[in-house]
Amino acid sequence: MAFSYTERALYSSPLDPTPGNVAVTSYWRAAYLGAPTAPNTPNQIQQITGLAASGIQNVEIGALDPRVWEAIPKQHFEEMRRLGKLVIRDFQKEGKPAPISVHAPILEPSGFSENKWSEELWREQQGIMADVVQKAAMLGPSTTVNIHAGHFPSQQIRYDPAAAKAELQKIFSTIPKDQLPAYKDEIERLQRGEILELEISVNPTTGDVQPLKREWVEYPEGPRLYTPERRLESLNKTLWDNTLKSAVAIQSELTHLQEALNQKIISEAEFNQRRAFWLEELGLAINSAFDSLVRSYQKFAEFRPKEEAQKIMAGLNELRNEIAKAERENNLGRVFELLARVTPPQFVPVEDFGGRKAAEAFARMAMESVKAAKERKMPLDAAPVVSIENVDPSTLGGRSESLRRIVEQSREIFASSLEKEMKMKPEEAKKLAEKLIGATWDIGHMNILRRYGYSPEKLKEEIQKIAQDIKHVHLTDNFGFSDVHLPPGMGNVDFDSLKQILAKEGKLGQIKAIVEAGGWVQHFKESPWPYTLLNLPAYGWQAPPSWQGIGS
Repeated sequence: MAFSYTERALYSSPLDPTPGNVAVTSYWRAAYLGAPTAPNTPNQIQQITGLAASGIQNVEIGALDPRVWEAIPKQHFEEMRRLGKLVIRDFQKEGKPAPISVHAPILEPSGFSENKWSEELWREQQGIMADVVQKAAMLGPSTTVNIHAGHFPSQQIRYDPAAAKAELQKIFSTIPKDQLPAYKDEIERLQRGEILELEISVNPTTGDVQPLKREWVEYPEGPRLYTPERRLESLNKTLWDNTLKSAVAIQSELTHLQEALNQKIISEAEFNQRRAFWLEELGLAINSAFDSLVRSYQKFAEFRPKEEAQKIMAGLNELRNEIAKAERENNLGRVFELLARVTPPQFVPVEDFGGRKAAEAFARMAMESVKAAKERKMPLDAAPVVSIENVDPSTLGGRSESLRRIVEQSREIFASSLEKEMKMKPEEAKKLAEKLIGATWDIGHMNILRRYGYSPEKLKEEIQKIAQDIKHVHLTDNFGFSDVHLPPGMGNVDFDSLKQILAKEGKLGQIKAIVEAGGWVQHFKESPWPYTLLNLPAYGWQAPPSWQGIGS
């Protein structure tokens, strides 16, 4: 009995264990699907040959360890291009993108390590990212380079409408009305049914990180809510107060000194001598505090929107002028008063700072991609495509809004670089940026949102928010708690919603879907493809029904 297998048709086959061979679901067309190579070997040529021989139409180089990636000789990339052309399809003749995509090694484009941000690590990662696109350009036109957005935790948000409603009631019944504006972001989140349980912050100057936990704290006068935003404000205020402490102590010494003179405990000569010393110390303390303030605001302005950054720097210049005027008048008290009026953002959310640093790294990666295409005399719009992948929902770029923000910032920075470095017109630069930078949507990673209470309908909304930016897809299944990489259909991932949304966006026949089922291969030692394509039962192949079986 022949089976039907098209983009829209339902699958039916004697291999289907359902009585009467009833069709159960719709499937992706085989030409869209692909498979990754083994991640633990530099012999990617052998891997590609094996996958192509089994009929796989698209292959993704999956050397995830940077050391394994570096062990692949550059000549092998040229050979892999020829292999793709000979044993998969003549993509050059067809005018199509290369059938081989690249999964970049596991990196941290934002520059975070386990518990710290480092500019040295950030720049080092960019060197590897440049190497990836340079080699990807050897594989053919418009090679997709899939790269993780990041692995460093940024936020933990739980979706629980009932709990959120109870929290809103507690806020409105506990917090005085005049203080509610300070909880604006918190109230809006709760109205959406979301609870921000944890926010990670970072000091861009030192690289130190600090978790900010949401909690109610009981006081004799009643409970008080500390949201991550309020904790961040409190942290920065405490740090700034500590910075000004030495100046406060010196001011206290000067006050005691004046009292000693008034009470004739010390002579005027001794007073003048000691006062000159403390005034010099006060000047040094104030200058040190002001330098710290300037560094904090300058770092903060780097990753804010352009208009906001301009306002920040204008305010800083205004403060600088007021302080300079007070110093000319020898009014150090006024200087101290001006400094005490502000609270520089020494710690900022990782989501903001890390997202911006990742975007800068991806923009630089795209620029290296264009340069690699130019060196190989390829059209610039045929350069390798930087496709940024969502990972765990609690990490940078792990949610659709976070990933989309990184994609948009990367495009903006890249377009600006094209205008400056390649003298490209703004509209051309914007168009090329949109073509060469986009998103890889790993629906298995997205499904981990179930761990945080998100419903299937909410997961569908996640896809809709990022759909227009998707350039590549990873298909893998799980049950919403761990990224176990089962073949599609063996967990509770909603593949149909992804397919429908991509079809609505006109992307279904334009992008590749790589089936990542390494967990199945690792544990069951067999290919996931029969299960992926034919919807076989987990216990393997079945014989077709016999006449005897039908009769009984």
